[in-house]
Amino acid sequence: MESLKCALIKEELVELTGDYKLSIVLNQLIYWTEFVRDFDSYMEEASASK
Repeated sequence: MESLKCALIKEELVELTGDYKLSIVLNQLIYWTEFVRDFDSYMEEASASK
């Protein structure tokens, strides 16, 4: 059986956007913004690992 993936939906983002789908997208944007603070460094690391 294939495992299912799930997405965390933060209540405060649903309240902010008024839509659960938009809150998931916003949550992902926030995640990647924090994950990739310095885009140039991220791209250098990504291309070096290939």
